[in-house]
Amino acid sequence: MSNVKDADGNTAAMRAAVEGNMAALKEQIAAGVDLNLKNNDGKTAAMLAAGSGNAEALKEMKRGPSLANIATADGGTPAMSACCHGKLEALQVLIEMNADLDIQDEDGWTALMYAAVEGHAALVSAIVKAGANKNVKNVDGRTAADLAEQRKYTEVIRALSDPYAGEVDLANRPF
Repeated sequence: MSNVKDADGNTAAMRAAVEGNMAALKEQIAAGVDLNLKNNDGKTAAMLAAGSGNAEALKEMKRGPSLANIATADGGTPAMSACCHGKLEALQVLIEMNADLDIQDEDGWTALMYAAVEGHAALVSAIVKAGANKNVKNVDGRTAADLAEQRKYTEVIRALSDPYAGEVDLANRPF
């Protein structure tokens, strides 16, 4: 097990999560590495994996919502990181881990807001389908819809109003 940190505060597990080195990550987890450790930026292995889109690393670290909800000093979560970087598969793993999608960072932003402001309609749809609160307001009093409308992201606006729009398989659509 290596909870030893490099100059940036990253452990071997953090580096493996970002790089997609699954053998090294599995080895670290089996050895009992502390996945809750944060690097110098306040990010955990889960947040780093989410931001780099490494869904397999998230699956390997799968321990439930506690890992998925650990926030950085500014309140950022792995789901927010996945949304900022447009990493749908990583977000889906976090949703399966029951990540709290309504956590707000220090500016009042949620994962949904980050997905909306970045124009990631597929992520917005996934978050809304997972039950995120679309009416949460940030410290400026804006919702995800306000942010999408400001940027004229019509696909995001559509996903916010009907997250099932564009799906061909209506069998899975709740009516």
